[in-house]
Amino acid sequence: MIACRKSWFALFLGFSLSFSAHAKDVHLFDSDGLKSKDYELLLQELQPGDRLFFDNDSVVFEVKQRLRRGKPGISSFQVRAMKEPLAGRELIIQVPQNLDAQDFDQLVEAYDSFRQKNVAVATSPLRRERQYIVFDFVEPKITLKSYIQKPSSHSKETQKKMEASLKTFAASLAKFEYMRNLKLSDVVYDAENDRWVLSDFSTNGHTEMKLGPVLNPSQPNPLYWILDSEFLDIYGRPKKLDPDAATALYRIKHWNDEGTKESRSLIAKAQRADLIALCRQKLAQAFGRSPKRSP
Repeated sequence: MIACRKSWFALFLGFSLSFSAHAKDVHLFDSDGLKSKDYELLLQELQPGDRLFFDNDSVVFEVKQRLRRGKPGISSFQVRAMKEPLAGRELIIQVPQNLDAQDFDQLVEAYDSFRQKNVAVATSPLRRERQYIVFDFVEPKITLKSYIQKPSSHSKETQKKMEASLKTFAASLAKFEYMRNLKLSDVVYDAENDRWVLSDFSTNGHTEMKLGPVLNPSQPNPLYWILDSEFLDIYGRPKKLDPDAATALYRIKHWNDEGTKESRSLIAKAQRADLIALCRQKLAQAFGRSPKRSP
């Protein structure tokens, strides 16, 4: 028995040493912020345990695994930060692959746009222009797709709690006319903070609702279309859903639609108030008077 334990320990130690020996330091950018000569090859050959460095070496990440998601031209990795102030935190890092710097910066702009519109997205504690953007890692244990497919795997109380949070998330999307390529698997439940978040928005071209469309609150929520295309056939019937899942789907679609109308009505009201205030200000400037405040 002792000999067996020793052999297992020796095997484990040998594997650990072998793993450590193959881990390498990978510098993707030089000190001038330019991509390394073998940048594409370095990205392709990244393995768990490798350490990622960037132009100023102020941040270092240990690669945990490559993530099979994200926009074409973007490489995503689950990593662990190795330097303060983020040392020890599990994160997701996205870096440009065969994407030019300008297009990669648009990814960061898209993230900022969602944040400004109060759409829940994974928090980004760190970024560097044209090189990387880092997000807090949200374990995708429950996605919107998996939840609708099997709501009965959660208690009635938990379902009620999760759907209340989902309603808040869906209402935040009412600000957008559409969100191209939005996937239900990208909408993840953050159980620790009781909220649904968009964990990967890099595939989403989105158009903010302008004044005209907003004034038509009956236009469906972007999430509404995705639910239909994912779970209903061309005749509007649920496909491959058990009765509990079909009930959950229709329940969510109902308040999703109603919540969108309510949210867009409020947005339209605020926009009309802003427009009236702007008109008054312009008229006051034209005639040299102080604009009256809106009641």
